[in-house]
Amino acid sequence: MIELMEGAAKKVAAKIRDHEFVRVISHHDADGITSAGIISHALLRCNIHFHATLLSRLDESILDLLRDSTKEGDLLLFCDMGSSQGELLNKIRHELGLEIAVIDHHRYKDELPPDIIQLNPHCVGIDGAFEVSASGCTYTVSKALGDNFDLAGLAITGAIGDKQRMIGVNRDILNEAVKNGVVILQEGLKIADGDLKEELALSTEPYIHFEEGVDAFLDELGISGRLSDLSDDDEKRLIDAIISKIRTRSSEDAIADLVGERYILPYEVIQDAIRFMQIIDACGKKGKTGLALSLCMRDRKGLDEASAIRVEFQKKVLRELETVDQKIKERAGFRYIFAEDRDITGAFAGAIIRYLYPDKPIFVINQLENISKISARGTRALISKGVDLSEIMKIAASRVGGVGGGHNIASGGAIPPGSEERFIEAVDEVLRDHCEFFDES
Repeated sequence: MIELMEGAAKKVAAKIRDHEFVRVISHHDADGITSAGIISHALLRCNIHFHATLLSRLDESILDLLRDSTKEGDLLLFCDMGSSQGELLNKIRHELGLEIAVIDHHRYKDELPPDIIQLNPHCVGIDGAFEVSASGCTYTVSKALGDNFDLAGLAITGAIGDKQRMIGVNRDILNEAVKNGVVILQEGLKIADGDLKEELALSTEPYIHFEEGVDAFLDELGISGRLSDLSDDDEKRLIDAIISKIRTRSSEDAIADLVGERYILPYEVIQDAIRFMQIIDACGKKGKTGLALSLCMRDRKGLDEASAIRVEFQKKVLRELETVDQKIKERAGFRYIFAEDRDITGAFAGAIIRYLYPDKPIFVINQLENISKISARGTRALISKGVDLSEIMKIAASRVGGVGGGHNIASGGAIPPGSEERFIEAVDEVLRDHCEFFDES
């Protein structure tokens, strides 16, 4: 399927080659960071100067950022964002005189202006929510720019970060990567490789509540050491024990995703793809975006700091998860909860929908001084029943003066402080008006 995107990839690559300087703007999650890493490698290899910035969201505040870091005629390249914000992109183009290209995998409603070049899988009938991430799209552009096959591991890492499966374009990239020795496939439990006691105690994916404690859980199984050192029999017993713990409340997606392909990345500074994804995602969410990008650029100097950030990030998610049952609120067609920590909103929402309350969409709201951030998550089963969180978020946020969008299964938004209850009412109204799932709730 990847060949369907090659035409657009070649157009973006040609536009890049026309410029001596490229201003890169990408998202601050694992998919956006790996996208920035891929294009940064490719630009360096083409001897094209660039300046990369990772952002939590795209809004008009970017105008001031670009005024200070671009000049008229420069190329502005968006990764993992931009497809749904044609009005803002037009404003940037007219006020700053920049040329613009977009590499994105989010679904959009309106076409971008014809002089803005775009690579988006939805343009050619490929589902960007499940079959290819932004990093995979950026990888196709990197291949059009030169011999960049070694960057496929970053594309796979970005897809893992967006909880995509290896189907469609993702499978094409993976097959090519395995053939070229860029990714090594293994089968087994899909948690980060490391000391089992530490990894299970920190795990939010899967989220496992150990009433008896991790030590007692492992002692009863007679298992210790690193995941990669376990015998096949010990790993199978560990998997069975974990499934028995999470089966009652978890989604079908979560159970299905617990075991399967694991990816080893010989070219990257962290070879275990799950650990690599978790580290760069945590660094991005904690505002250490330069550190996250440096790891994707294969700079090992920040590994210890980045690893410590991952540990603290996971602990924060776990602390929030421990209070979910007391704090969560329910409507007929969805649930919502107010989160304390602004950095973990997405990870928190993902764990709730997959491991605690999978039967209705979840909206996690984090109230900040100047804005309230929202993350919404669903499951494949909910999507099959008509839930489209991208559309729900976009409509509900706009009704209270905010913005929102994303994928049908995962979306985000930002609304004015003080409008949270009105937003909840708007979500209720949108579900009643637009979603058949509501009638089954």
